[in-house]
Amino acid sequence: LIPNLVASIKGYSSHERDVLEAVTLARSQANRASSDLQQTPGDEQKLQTWQQAQAQVSRTLGQLTIISERYPELKAQELYQNLMVQLEGSENRIAVARGRYIKAIEQYNVTIR
Repeated sequence: LIPNLVASIKGYSSHERDVLEAVTLARSQANRASSDLQQTPGDEQKLQTWQQAQAQVSRTLGQLTIISERYPELKAQELYQNLMVQLEGSENRIAVARGRYIKAIEQYNVTIR
């Protein structure tokens, strides 16, 4: 989803390459942190790294949204509109999953104490 969004914006904002690269890097780091966390779910350091990576993805996607607002013709494209709807849904699912994960970790910590 995110690579498609970046690709759809890339043609409109070649001078905004830094933000596009930041989004791609943040996404890569978030995927790595998620994979690390799945391997050792109780590791507080990895949980913190995962949370920081997710926050960075949110920040860079916010910057990408600001870029897209500079190009009204982009916002009119059906592909872009569909990608933004999918992105919003993904962000909502991530927020719910993050909340559930944090609750599970809290319950786990209470149980082992």
